[in-house]
Amino acid sequence: MEAWIPLGYLLSAALFIFGLKKLGHPRTAPRGNQYGAMGMLVAVITTVVDMRLASGGMHWELIVAGLVVGSIIGLIMAIKVEMTGMPELVALFNGFGGAASALVALSETWKYIEDPDLPLPTGLELEVVVIAAGLSALVGWMTLTGSLLAMFKLKAASKFSENGSVHQHGARPGSTPSRCSSP
Repeated sequence: MEAWIPLGYLLSAALFIFGLKKLGHPRTAPRGNQYGAMGMLVAVITTVVDMRLASGGMHWELIVAGLVVGSIIGLIMAIKVEMTGMPELVALFNGFGGAASALVALSETWKYIEDPDLPLPTGLELEVVVIAAGLSALVGWMTLTGSLLAMFKLKAASKFSENGSVHQHGARPGSTPSRCSSP
């Protein structure tokens, strides 16, 4: 069974790549989205099987809770967000991915703090763990902050009307905003 694990990861990576390729054209974008979803499903199943093989027990309640919470959030977002708000939503979800990467790095380093019986890596292995966790945390938090900035910029840009004027609070769309002249 362990020989199938790398094939599962390879298949999920291939589905992600084909999905991204298909997302480049409006006609093939729905198929690309399906490929990406199938790739994520294969990756999750492969990871769960790999974890089960690596350790005797699993915390199924955490996995199910994560699936339920994520599904509820996704359903609410899919219902509430209009098509014109999709760029902001994509930026926000990209930021969540960065935060997840940073939290995984924190988890990898936290396990050595939490369990004093766990032997610390030595030599090159220690350097690899420290550098990988540090870079992952750095890139993850930078991705989160950059994506949040992009989301807010997109949100501000959507306040512009078709003719380029800003909709001021209390002003009617299409009316000219008042301008103050300097002396």
